[in-house]
Amino acid sequence: MSSFRTTSVALSVLSLIGVAGCSSAPASQTADVAEPIETEAQASQGYTREEAARLLPLERANFWAGEHSQDPNDLEAAIEFAKALREIGSHERASEVARTTAVRHPANAELHLILGRAYSSMNRISDARTALQQAVFLSPRSADALAALGLVHDKLGEHVSAQTAYRQALTVEPGRAHTRSNLGLSLALTGDLTAAESELRQAVELDGRSTQIRQNLVLVLGLQGRYDEMREAAGDAPQSVIEQNIEALRALRGDAAADAAIAATAQSPVLRSTTDG
Repeated sequence: MSSFRTTSVALSVLSLIGVAGCSSAPASQTADVAEPIETEAQASQGYTREEAARLLPLERANFWAGEHSQDPNDLEAAIEFAKALREIGSHERASEVARTTAVRHPANAELHLILGRAYSSMNRISDARTALQQAVFLSPRSADALAALGLVHDKLGEHVSAQTAYRQALTVEPGRAHTRSNLGLSLALTGDLTAAESELRQAVELDGRSTQIRQNLVLVLGLQGRYDEMREAAGDAPQSVIEQNIEALRALRGDAAADAAIAATAQSPVLRSTTDG
């Protein structure tokens, strides 16, 4: 089995077992959330816009809903409302607000970034790529837009383009640990495990507290058959889970029958990217 196929299948199988890093959506985003109420009364709660930044997510969404409903042409209100909607998991509404506002403000890169991220969360990946490419066109040195575009390219299987976008983001902001982690995973998906390990070790140095990043390093070490180092890098991860993944990787790397069975289980490669886009 080629290193690319081995890596792709391994990412699928280990995601089922539960060792690879978290997906890119923040933990605060859920499918079932209370929808903000768009009424002018929400804008008269006594908060200033500066104070609204300290509100809880749903309260912040309601505040900006009121501001936006009072003046749909207010660019700041539209951007903050769309961002707040994304934060509470209302991605479809966020995309609507960003899209309609972008018609009036087509040169605003942040609106296209929000729109691209919302589309990505809705699994409208091709639409997300188009929106994020526009965001990068309008703001070529936006590390956020470049990193988000990289994630979308990886989801589409465009790993070389993803790696280019990640590297451009890191040129702008070298300290982006999650972007470097995602670059490492993307390199792993193209079979370059040595380069993937290098990027992931740098990501761990940048943010050693991130369980997601450390788990991604564990995965790449395991793909190279370095199981003792895999155990060592796993830190506080449950030993039973680590051993379960080691057995899956052993089968994947060396047992043709087990390899075929695992491959049949894996429907498609799953990029276990970290929160970044």
